[in-house]
Amino acid sequence: MRIVLASILKPVDDTRMYEKLAQSIAETNKYEINIIGFRSKVPIDEPSIKGHPLFDLRRLGLKRLFAPMRFLSKVIKLKPALLIICTFELLPAACFYKTFFGSKVIYDVQEDYKQNILSRRAVPKWSSYLTAAIVRLVEYSARPWVDHYVLAEKVYGSLPFIKQDHTILENKFKQLSPNSHLKKEGVDLTFIYTGTIARSFGIFEALEFFEKMHALYPSTKLEIVGYAADKKVLKDLKEKIFDQPHIRLVGGSQLVPHKSIIQHLSQADFGLVSYRKEPNITSRFPTKIFEYLALGLPMILQDHKPWVDYCNEDSAAIAINYQDYNVASIWEQINHQKFYPQGPPKKAFWSQESTLLIDLVDRLLANSR
Repeated sequence: MRIVLASILKPVDDTRMYEKLAQSIAETNKYEINIIGFRSKVPIDEPSIKGHPLFDLRRLGLKRLFAPMRFLSKVIKLKPALLIICTFELLPAACFYKTFFGSKVIYDVQEDYKQNILSRRAVPKWSSYLTAAIVRLVEYSARPWVDHYVLAEKVYGSLPFIKQDHTILENKFKQLSPNSHLKKEGVDLTFIYTGTIARSFGIFEALEFFEKMHALYPSTKLEIVGYAADKKVLKDLKEKIFDQPHIRLVGGSQLVPHKSIIQHLSQADFGLVSYRKEPNITSRFPTKIFEYLALGLPMILQDHKPWVDYCNEDSAAIAINYQDYNVASIWEQINHQKFYPQGPPKKAFWSQESTLLIDLVDRLLANSR
């Protein structure tokens, strides 16, 4: 029995779509898994999971406009019993396929796309409002065809189009291999910023924090590992770190495979979680917090109460206001606070989510066999 997972916004080897959703389902050995997305650097090489790249990484442009039609053509050939849709743009095509060919449909809500669009500052307001309205209309219109909603964040349960039938599968850490993390002693510490490189995600706050730290403790280093979709942000970042050998940028204009990110994290000493306090961010729970917790990586964490409370249970972080802090005081905490006294917490791992996902898929497809 075939299952298709699909997104226009993600590569076929996306962390959530491939490593978490697809691999968890594939572990049952009950289904043939197919993933549709844009081309990744490393092709998927698993007997039970097949990747179907629609196009290269170009989120804007004509290829994206025609992607739903290419997706529909591919799905008609594959004839899946279940579609797991991971971006709103593919919902109309999924509804069409279900109507004429029959299937179950899960909508994996990974973002509040409407809020994200309204939060953009680089486009005219009228354009943002129009686009946001179209997105919400698409999500509302698909309700009769969607059999179940999967939510990457608890907060998405309050979105107006979400039906009662939904399951929360947070972006917790799916362990790829055994790992351990030991904090180095002394002043030769490496700080790391991972994930999306963006202003609202606090890249420049993280950079400013490190520069102040490095000014007092010159042997410290910084690694920035991630992808910047905004060319202006990437340009500004490169200008700020130019000719600074103690700062290393990995990725930038290129996507960084998740396995590579994990390798860099395993060699770092402190993660910088420096998101700006904006409504579309503070209402969510960053994936990188789960990753840092699971790897036992201490954090310099933005002092947003829900995140701080979650991390304090395991002595995982030093909470600061990235707009107002004392570097010397933080340095004292770095060297004297005992982090993760009980080791990486189980709550940060994907195992429970995996069980919920498999139960959901089995239940939806029970009558399709």
